[in-house]
Amino acid sequence: RSSDLSSSSLTNHINSVRSELGIRNSILSLLSSVYSVGVRLHRVSYESSFLTKTHLPVPVISVGNITAGGNGKTPFVHLLVRNILKHKKCLVLMRDYGEDESKMSQALLPNCHFALGKSRVDKAADIFKQSTSTAELALLDDGFQHWHCARDIDIVMINAMSPLGNGYMIPRGPMREPLAALSRAHAIVFNHTNHSSPADLSLLRACLQQYTRPDIVWAYTTMVPECLMDPAAEDASSNQLPVSALSGKHIVCFAGIGQPDAFFATVRQLSGANADSCVCIEYPDHHVYTAQDIQRIQQASLQVSAANVCFVTTEKDWYRCSDVFRQEFGFGFGGLHEHQRGKLFVLQSSMKLLSGGEDLQGLFRRAGISL
Repeated sequence: RSSDLSSSSLTNHINSVRSELGIRNSILSLLSSVYSVGVRLHRVSYESSFLTKTHLPVPVISVGNITAGGNGKTPFVHLLVRNILKHKKCLVLMRDYGEDESKMSQALLPNCHFALGKSRVDKAADIFKQSTSTAELALLDDGFQHWHCARDIDIVMINAMSPLGNGYMIPRGPMREPLAALSRAHAIVFNHTNHSSPADLSLLRACLQQYTRPDIVWAYTTMVPECLMDPAAEDASSNQLPVSALSGKHIVCFAGIGQPDAFFATVRQLSGANADSCVCIEYPDHHVYTAQDIQRIQQASLQVSAANVCFVTTEKDWYRCSDVFRQEFGFGFGGLHEHQRGKLFVLQSSMKLLSGGEDLQGLFRRAGISL
């Protein structure tokens, strides 16, 4: 009898959860529909010239996506400036999300000019009007849905580890536009391809190809870990360590970036860690850390069976919250406090183009961009 009651209670609980999920998904689906209508009206208002696009006096290359966050837009901008466009003077247009990406980009691209903020296109136009820039082309970060700016080339980044999420539009899913929007793209770049099999990549490409233009350019990239930055080092000459320093270590890694699975997988791979020796903590994209967050991260080290652990985070997180990290991890004035259980390291990575580089160069030349 008690078994029957337990079974009945469990069934009722499952039905209750399903009902709640059903209500939640219905509300999210409704909001997604509203969002989709808003996206469509916004696009049509520019296509019909009801709203006016801004035309910059130089070629514009947009690097964007059709899903929210974690696709590698900004690292690809860095790759273009440092490699394919290394002989060009570039103006980079960025939204200033919490200042992390802009701070990092300005540090990594010291020879570029920047137009930052929500009105970055208008700022760029003013820069050219005032003749304060000698830029030969503009790179529009996160520009695929930025209809206010006319562009010559649209590049769409796709995270090969999680290409389309659940396929729903925001907020029920990660889609910023339906797949049909890929018809506007001149190139599609798959990122984190080292974490996907060739068969999965071929299948993904075949699925997307039905939405793209016939002459679409395909490229493949991955993030390569370069070194560990030790913020507690006393001088710049000693603050970089090889990534092999993580090998065999017990680790707590944390990140406030979009789709951090690739970062977590990379840290695990570098350390050779198993589930018992590596704890991963995920925060929302562009998360601003508080003292309470750092306490939670430090307490997570108790889950790792070691007296001394390595805390590892991303460059974006460091540029966004270096002050609170310095204060709460207790370094910057003579090293770590005695009560701390380990050291903080920042994993510095860069994007590497695995294939498609020549096709991208051809695309740029056809758009009138000399290389």
